[in-house]
Amino acid sequence: MAKPRYCCGAGDVGKTLNAVVFQSSTASVASLAWAVAAAAFAHRNRSSDDATILYAAGYLGFPDLGKKGNLGGILVGITPYVIDNNGLTAARQDNDTPFYVEAFYRYPLTDNIAITPGLFVLFNPEGNSTNATQYVGVIRTTFTF
Repeated sequence: MAKPRYCCGAGDVGKTLNAVVFQSSTASVASLAWAVAAAAFAHRNRSSDDATILYAAGYLGFPDLGKKGNLGGILVGITPYVIDNNGLTAARQDNDTPFYVEAFYRYPLTDNIAITPGLFVLFNPEGNSTNATQYVGVIRTTFTF
């Protein structure tokens, strides 16, 4: 496993942001994972009005899947959600972890055009398990010059 890289520290601008990234790859599998924790606070009173927001994701990519130049991939992640809030809006805290799964397959049509069909599935939208699971189909077209 690759050594984690820490990045993205931000100071006195209304938030503190810390991230960690893991990355690894071989000829047949590429992987990437990251996690971010953000502490947000109200400018008027940093000592009492704050919230902690978390999001993360992991990715597995399969280069040349099926044919040279193709790419299959799967992402699993947690969309940003409030895990702690003790300010004036303390009621705005997510009860359930919202997470998503994405699968895609990039297929080059020519040297300059690729088409990528995919599917996103969002579980516990808006941090609430009573919300219906959302399904989103997508077709991306990429032009390279």
